[in-house]
Amino acid sequence: MKNLSLVSFVGVDEKTDFAELERISNAYAGLGFVEWSVLFSDSKSVGNYARYPSYKFCKEFLEKSAKTNYVHSSLHLCGSVIERYLEKEKNVMELCEHAQRIQLNLNIKDYPDHLNLTERLWSVLKQYGHSIILQQNKTKAKFMEVFLKGNIFPISILHDGSGGFGREITEVVAPDETHFTGYAGGIKPENAVKIVGLIESSNTNNKQYYIDMESGVRTDNVFSLEKCQQVIDNLKR
Repeated sequence: MKNLSLVSFVGVDEKTDFAELERISNAYAGLGFVEWSVLFSDSKSVGNYARYPSYKFCKEFLEKSAKTNYVHSSLHLCGSVIERYLEKEKNVMELCEHAQRIQLNLNIKDYPDHLNLTERLWSVLKQYGHSIILQQNKTKAKFMEVFLKGNIFPISILHDGSGGFGREITEVVAPDETHFTGYAGGIKPENAVKIVGLIESSNTNNKQYYIDMESGVRTDNVFSLEKCQQVIDNLKR
């Protein structure tokens, strides 16, 4: 566990008790950081999707987190809102303002011109100084090659072994030598220690990394702080 520096819990929703979230963050602060992530989507955040809270909730949560000791937060942008992010629309930039990291859940099929996408993204990062997270997988390999060549901006790379379907990680690549690296894929209280051990076994250069989980910390599709606490307790043993 020695190189695990951050645990990211994704899917904070409107039923989440902020005081309990803060307590968990404070309790874990001596060992590393906990990151709490909200998902925002133009379509799902205005519908009956528990994992996608409203714009108002996301903005207020990120603002409150930024003012609170030890509560680190991130924002995951999904679907069409990414295009509005690339266009630097005012309300999207205001939503991003207090997020410590921003994950762009790109559908790369929507952006066949990888150089154009790279230049547009670099323009946003140059103006706003965001620290972003990009998923690394087979479908994005060509884009990531273009984007990372000459990149000077802070970026995290997330390896999602589940493809977004909650499948458990069975093999990993070593953490990137240059960029903060994360791992997702079916992580939950019952297997977090095993998966961290798998990552450590590949991490011969002792690079810091993080783990990310979403479905594994929900109960009846509600974000579960109890399961988040279980993950941390298991990792602390």
